[in-house]
Amino acid sequence: MCLRFFRRSRIVPGLTLNLSKSGGSLPLGARGARFTVDGSRGSRATVDLPGTGLHCTAAVGDRPRRGNRSTPPPPSPEQRLTPGFIDRLLTPPEERHFVDGLRAAVQGNETVAIGQFRQAGGLPDSEFPAGMLEPMQETGGLRVVLVADIHGHASRLRELPEADLLLVGGDVSNFGKPADVVRTLDEAQIRFPLVRAVLGNCDPPAAGPLIAKRGWDLHHNVFRYEPTEASTGPARRGACLFFGLAGSNQTPAFTPYEWDDAACLIESDPVVEAVAADGVAAAVHRVLVSHAPPLGSGADEVPGGRHVGSRCVAEIARRLDVQLVVCGHIHEARGIFAWEGRTVVNPGPLRDGFFATAILPPCPGTGPRITLRRLG
Repeated sequence: MCLRFFRRSRIVPGLTLNLSKSGGSLPLGARGARFTVDGSRGSRATVDLPGTGLHCTAAVGDRPRRGNRSTPPPPSPEQRLTPGFIDRLLTPPEERHFVDGLRAAVQGNETVAIGQFRQAGGLPDSEFPAGMLEPMQETGGLRVVLVADIHGHASRLRELPEADLLLVGGDVSNFGKPADVVRTLDEAQIRFPLVRAVLGNCDPPAAGPLIAKRGWDLHHNVFRYEPTEASTGPARRGACLFFGLAGSNQTPAFTPYEWDDAACLIESDPVVEAVAADGVAAAVHRVLVSHAPPLGSGADEVPGGRHVGSRCVAEIARRLDVQLVVCGHIHEARGIFAWEGRTVVNPGPLRDGFFATAILPPCPGTGPRITLRRLG
């Protein structure tokens, strides 16, 4: 049923009040010429010739809008590819990786895009863009194998592919002794010409001086991979700078090598300042190797969605303006992540056969090419 309402009241000669469901209006004037103030349709002036049926009405001023009728701008491709919390919760993992890969591709981060597409479980829709993007990345450069969370499984190191450099992101041992750490890295040195490592929270801090004597320790140290005109080997493939941070921020388990974020930042501050002042920007690639992931990077997300990464690691990454962070610690957060314009890689625990490979191209402005892999 349609309910209508209209009422007209004469206030004084020449002035009338009209009331209806849509609002009120106030006509003013005599026959042949009227001015109407209307809250819903706007003010208007009307002139007519009595007895002829001819009249002319013109709007006066802007017509009021009913509500907000402005058309919102269409969402950007990046916004369309950013599902909400509930959508991510209900979407299968392989499809989430596919969507994350598309978003990274739109943002221009080809390394992260390829990594996410490869994690999409062989979906045909993800294999195609990965295959399209990979040939676009440069193939020459320093070949690096990235591992973390070995936890004493030294035999896994023998199964890794050949490379110019092995980077170890901590937890070399599984609550072992300093000699256990050295023994495992000895296995790595047999396999790789260059080895650089940081200790993890499950490693004994006393192993630090021992691996430093062997030239493996990256904790608060810089390893520069400099190209030289005379060299014909991998040293000509681009200048790279590697900096490391051992241990992890505090955990509920009270493991052997933990530190408070604020205290770690105070301790690291003079070292980081010296490194930053020593020509960091000249390096084609700047890489931070830490056991703990940066806070909020995605590589620090535990089941349930909570981020447990380190503020200290995040701040060091910013101050050194690194392009790549290699970490471990959170076994469930294996992946390649875009974070604050940087790439963060958690290769997963080598104990379970997970690792990653990277190629650091020699040309400035070209990001690393990273692939998540698994033994066997």
